[in-house]
Amino acid sequence: SLYYVMSEGYDEEGIRDSYRTNFGIRTIEFRADSGFYLNGKHYPIKGTCNHQDFAGVGVALPDQLIAYKIKLLKEMGCNAYRSAHHPATPELLDLCDQLGMLVVDENRKLDISPNGIEDLKYM
Repeated sequence: SLYYVMSEGYDEEGIRDSYRTNFGIRTIEFRADSGFYLNGKHYPIKGTCNHQDFAGVGVALPDQLIAYKIKLLKEMGCNAYRSAHHPATPELLDLCDQLGMLVVDENRKLDISPNGIEDLKYM
C-alpha cells in the first residue's frame, strides 16, 4: 500500500509551502531455496531491462508515455522494471509505485580502484 505524508512550511502569516511525499512500508527477503519475498509473500521477479526513451521524443518522456510503457509491461506479465544503464527519474519511480511495479535501479558505479570501492561501501 502507498501512504503519504504532507510537509508544510509556516511563518507568522500561515502556510507558505506544502509538499506531498508518497511512501510505502515494505520488507524484502531473499531465500536461497525459494527466491525473493516481498512483505512476507513469495514474489517471483518477472521483469525487463528498460531504457527511459521513446521514438520521436528521445529521453524527454512526458509522464503519459512513461505510464503507457509501464502499463504495457504489466499487461505482458512483468512485475519488475530494471532501469538499464542510468538512474530512473523521480516521475518513473512514482508511477512504478502507483502501478505496483518493483524497481531495480542501478547506481552505475563501475570503479574498482580503492577510491571506487570505498565509494561503494559508503553507498
